[in-house]
Amino acid sequence: MSYFRKLNNAALWDNIHKLRKSIKLEPNFKERVCWNCKKELNIYDFLSDNIELSHVFILSLWQNRILEFHCCECFKNLKSHELKSIERDLKIRHCSYCKSPIDLYKFTKYNNYLKIYELKEVW
Repeated sequence: MSYFRKLNNAALWDNIHKLRKSIKLEPNFKERVCWNCKKELNIYDFLSDNIELSHVFILSLWQNRILEFHCCECFKNLKSHELKSIERDLKIRHCSYCKSPIDLYKFTKYNNYLKIYELKEVW
């Protein structure tokens, strides 16, 4: 999902509002850091990266004592082998309009770092 689609997504903003209310009711809201690099994590970033999940489910995942999370950068590193397999299949595609080459990594960056399953669908 692109950055601008996230900005214009009323459902996302509604979920953020509901999540804020739920957090205020949570007596022991858990602060999170990346399991790998210890960078501070933000639940709203987690929600916007998982827009298909409800605010209730996001909060339950966040508060779960058993689960640990990665920041976006560390998570991308974890998923790099999947990107490499897509790259092996067909690293460069060409624009159907101007025929210029489109690199896989630039393509994902321009599209707000698509999730692996999204990338497989469009690449």
